[in-house]
Amino acid sequence: MQNIFKQLHGEKGVLYSWYEAMHTRIDLIICNKTKEESILITQLIKKEIQRIEKVSNRFDETSELFNLNQTAHIKPVSVSDELYSILSDCCDLHVQTCQCFDITIQSVPQLTNRMGKLIMDDIQKTVYFTRKGISLDLCGYIKGYALDCIRKILETNHISDALINLGNSSILAIGNQPLGQGWKIELGSPNFNATIDKSIILKNEILTTSGNKRAKQKHIKHPITNQWITGIREVSVVTSTGKEGEALSTALFVATEQERLKILANFSFPYFIVK
Repeated sequence: MQNIFKQLHGEKGVLYSWYEAMHTRIDLIICNKTKEESILITQLIKKEIQRIEKVSNRFDETSELFNLNQTAHIKPVSVSDELYSILSDCCDLHVQTCQCFDITIQSVPQLTNRMGKLIMDDIQKTVYFTRKGISLDLCGYIKGYALDCIRKILETNHISDALINLGNSSILAIGNQPLGQGWKIELGSPNFNATIDKSIILKNEILTTSGNKRAKQKHIKHPITNQWITGIREVSVVTSTGKEGEALSTALFVATEQERLKILANFSFPYFIVK
């Protein structure tokens, strides 16, 4: 972790910190605290992200999700309360997004009704796959979940002004920047239409983005058709919670126009940008 601290008022100032985690770059800005206080907060956040990865990283052989994916087709697997809650939330979001958000997207392509093969026991807190080949992927959810957890750390430590950026696709803005109201965030990449206003002011909100930066990029599939979504475009949403925002941006990106209208009807006035 690298840090740059600038004093502004007495011993208090702004700390900028950055490092790699969750397969991306993490950028943190903590305002109106001393250098020591700010560094402590960034360390708490880093520790929390590491903890979440040990629950949710399907590529990490020591993670809870990796173990679940390897064994749940054999017999029901007991999981932690946290992972069970995460998976339950993802199942609810699957329904709310008209199946356009789907954590089984990395399963064997030939399997149909993949989410229907995920059996959860609310009493025993177990997860079971009725067919071999089902695999759960939380990449389209977990960064938003992490931001919600980070927000709690900031609130507990009385941080009123901060910016947490996970790979430019998941951003939590709390309070104000040192020189103005809210936080000005640039949207999209240089590949997008330069005539479109690509900035937004966030304050106590979360911005999440899904999309393709290259015309032939094959990054996200439509869960129902299994077709890759191609072409340079992005969908960004501003929501009060990160986990909802992650699922919504992914779903709106893959959705047809008709599906998009149905999805938006299930959410409380999300502010969304389509490019």
